[in-house]
Amino acid sequence: MIEDDIAGGPTVSDAGRGSDGSMRVDCPEALERLERYLDGELDDAQIADISMHLARCFPCGDRAEFERQLREVIRTRAAETAPAGLLERVRGRCRETAVLREAAAEA
Repeated sequence: MIEDDIAGGPTVSDAGRGSDGSMRVDCPEALERLERYLDGELDDAQIADISMHLARCFPCGDRAEFERQLREVIRTRAAETAPAGLLERVRGRCRETAVLREAAAEA
């Protein structure tokens, strides 16, 4: 079946079940799940379904590749090192807060 994708162009719908019994997804569903897919938050069956769609649908596959590249740029270029001692100060404050909460809960 031919339908319009999010950008308004015609794409082939994958709705229905594949020959292997997997659930096929359409463009809106694939794009809705894209963030969770890239974050590895989907189960194996969902990953397979989204991967199949991205491999066959140029607009969605292109969007996924852009998102992957953007994440890589952010990961590599936006990484800053915290000042020396900051991590220990934060951990110390967290411990203090936990102790205060326990004391308040016991009161």
